[in-house]
Amino acid sequence: MITPRRSDSTSLLYIRKGEGRLQVSAFLIKVGEDYLIIICGGEKPHIGGFALSIEGNPPVAFSLPRHKDYLVAVKAASLISRSLGRTCLAVVGIHVENASREDIEKLIEHSEECVHELISTIQKSESHSSEEQGHSPLLGDPTPSPQ
Repeated sequence: MITPRRSDSTSLLYIRKGEGRLQVSAFLIKVGEDYLIIICGGEKPHIGGFALSIEGNPPVAFSLPRHKDYLVAVKAASLISRSLGRTCLAVVGIHVENASREDIEKLIEHSEECVHELISTIQKSESHSSEEQGHSPLLGDPTPSPQ
């Protein structure tokens, strides 16, 4: 389920996939024309790595020592940037103690499902918004039109 939220300066979408220790959450925040996605989950959500992707350029990534979260971040940032034509920063931190190969594959799958569903939601909103002026893609509610 995707939940829209709004503050004065940003817009937010939230989604969860999986259950228990294999649950992954993703928060997509529109910052001006760009996007910030935070993907976290497992038993110990944290910040393990990030990637910045600018459309048409290879992503730049950073990882904390002994963390592989940047791999999910690179894929998420690249896909969002390419799909939506905007700069995207992805911050990822997913940890399950003594995770099996199957657990890791499931966590990655849940992360990818979150990203794909968020992109799809924005693309659908943007296509509706081009039909209905004054519609905000992340919020699903009318916004004041410029005067």
